Amino acid sequence: MPFQDTRDGTFITQLNVNVIREELEEILEKKYTEDIDEGSTFWCYVSELEFEYNCCINEYSTRTNPIPFWDWFLDNYNNIYAYEEIEENFIEEQNN
Repeated sequence: MPFQDTRDGTFITQLNVNVIREELEEILEKKYTEDIDEGSTFWCYVSELEFEYNCCINEYSTRTNPIPFWDWFLDNYNNIYAYEEIEENFIEEQNN
């Protein structure tokens, strides 16, 4: 749905928390063990991802050649401040 706000850029990104968790589990080859519901540390991490990606795609230099989210994510998933807080909650899966 369109929006009107003079303070925001052209695009607003909204990410699915479950998909981000699954992608990180695949990248790290570990399982996330904590809560991902609204208000959780992981939710805050995803919110920061949205903000940083929004800044990236709304920069003048990328307007004509925007960076696809997954390309940006692979390069930046661990450069988000809250990543340090969630990183310890990924654990190796134990095979029986």
